[in-house]
Amino acid sequence: MFEVSLPIFIAIWSAVGLVVITTIVLIVRATKRRMSKSSDVYSYVASHKATIDRLVAGTTETEYRMALIEADKLLDYVLKLQRFAGTTLGERLKVACYKHPELRAIWPAHLMRNRAVHEHNVVITNRQIKKLWKQYQDAYKVLYY
Repeated sequence: MFEVSLPIFIAIWSAVGLVVITTIVLIVRATKRRMSKSSDVYSYVASHKATIDRLVAGTTETEYRMALIEADKLLDYVLKLQRFAGTTLGERLKVACYKHPELRAIWPAHLMRNRAVHEHNVVITNRQIKKLWKQYQDAYKVLYY
């Protein structure tokens, strides 16, 4: 039978433990839900926010409707970047609300967007779109900045 002295036994198991812990740490870091902070992502978000700002500053109901749709798409993009689970924005938003409870404030804006897309008799005023856009901007700040 093969015998190992106690100090060698402890050294071997310490090395094995170190390898296991290092592997676990590397796996956790690799799969951690972090958004890329690259300049490409920032410029993409900034350019879309500028487009939405122009639509919000518009004068027609069509511009307001488009602003609402674009704001919702940008929110979906940011949630996807952070790898929140779900196949729709609504599903991803539900998951994100567990991590960021303050995102619950965006639900009325998202529901208004759904109404604006699916119900053609919904009218969006300048006052409403400014309030909704502010809610989206607050959500972006929670998720992105």
